[in-house]
Amino acid sequence: MKIKSYFQKFLSGKDVFSRTQNRLTLLYSGVLVLFLVLFIAVVYALLYNIIFTQQERQMKELAKREINVIQDEFIQKKKASRPGSVDENVIISNDSLLFYYVVGKNDEVLVGDESIRWMQSNLLETLRDWEPSKEEVRYTDVKVNLPEVGKERHIEFEKNRTMHIMMVGRPVYYDNEVVGRLYIGKDVSVQQKIFQWVIFVLGGIGLLFFIVALAISHFLSKRTMIPIANAFARQREFVADASHELRTPLSVLLSSIDTLEMEETIEEDPFSRNVLGNMKDEVKRMANLIGDLLTLARSDSGTLEVRRDSFEFRTHADTIVKSLEPIAAAKNISLQFHAFSDIHLYADLEKLKQLLYILLDNAIKYTPNNGLVQLSLSTEGTEQNKMFIMQVRDTGVGIPPEDCDKVFDRFYRVDKSRARQMGGHGLGLSIAKWIVDAHQGTIHVTSKLNEGSTFIVRIPVK
Repeated sequence: MKIKSYFQKFLSGKDVFSRTQNRLTLLYSGVLVLFLVLFIAVVYALLYNIIFTQQERQMKELAKREINVIQDEFIQKKKASRPGSVDENVIISNDSLLFYYVVGKNDEVLVGDESIRWMQSNLLETLRDWEPSKEEVRYTDVKVNLPEVGKERHIEFEKNRTMHIMMVGRPVYYDNEVVGRLYIGKDVSVQQKIFQWVIFVLGGIGLLFFIVALAISHFLSKRTMIPIANAFARQREFVADASHELRTPLSVLLSSIDTLEMEETIEEDPFSRNVLGNMKDEVKRMANLIGDLLTLARSDSGTLEVRRDSFEFRTHADTIVKSLEPIAAAKNISLQFHAFSDIHLYADLEKLKQLLYILLDNAIKYTPNNGLVQLSLSTEGTEQNKMFIMQVRDTGVGIPPEDCDKVFDRFYRVDKSRARQMGGHGLGLSIAKWIVDAHQGTIHVTSKLNEGSTFIVRIPVK
């Protein structure tokens, strides 16, 4: 879970550029690591083939030769009226073998030998219930308990070590009937240790290469983002400067319209009064848009600060709800407010008021006449980990499921014609998300078309 949360935090980033750079880093490093994994897999397969597959092939060939000799011996003994016996010189001597046994149908050892005499009981116990198929290879670990007396001198041992054994078993046929079994085994402990060390070395090389790939990918992604970041910075500066410069003439226009509305001649001319009213609404709309653009430009540049203070939020929320009641009443929308207790927070009051206003204004805007908008405020969790929950539910037009994650993007509108008709410009929810992110909180939406939407905000109280 910690690794998952770390990667989620890594991919989220503090801004769009860090998120994009982190994703590019993972993409580049992922491609490099993919080639590394393929390389390690090929090397692994080659080494396994060299260390084990070739030895398995040699053991099978040896077993095949010996089985022919043993079956001829059975035929000769049968003719000599001595069935079920094999001479010891039938098996070809091979110094690389740990053991060989020819076992009869009744599990009696007809002939056999082992390079370590006192291991016979352990080896036969390992082979006891093995009924081999035509050419079957098995690997097993046998613990070597070195006796205190009569130690074999021709092989060096570590006391009580484990021996890794490759075994080949084949049935012995006579007249299409299984009359015995041949077992041969070889100590491959050294090869296994070599193979384990190879895996360890390859894993170490893979880890080192992953770190190097991550560093290279980070460098490449950073270089990739430089021209994009510079272009965005110039665009952001232009938006901030233009927004700032446009606020003054819009303020002058709004003041001029207010002055004209007070003229007696305007009151007597319905057409002029209507034109001035439309102009005033459009100037206010432009002023709001420029204010939102300036807010986002400042948030991108990091100059917009979050000022935290202790306050009780319920009374402020009640004031905002009352200020929006006339707008809701114009559409005959029932605006309900529920707060389970006093909500004491340590946050930026103005930003939270702006957040609440955006969510309620959107809910009223996209809820048809005679609808319902509900606001609920609550807290949950312990004193040390308490969360403030703001929930705004409406019975509006709803949002398609595929658009729920996109509504917080800048200038994104589900239905552009409807949003233009409603007066929206696609910045309110992006500002809301920035406010929530600045308070280390989360915001998400659940919605059904033609049934309504619910926006849920969770912000740490402390």
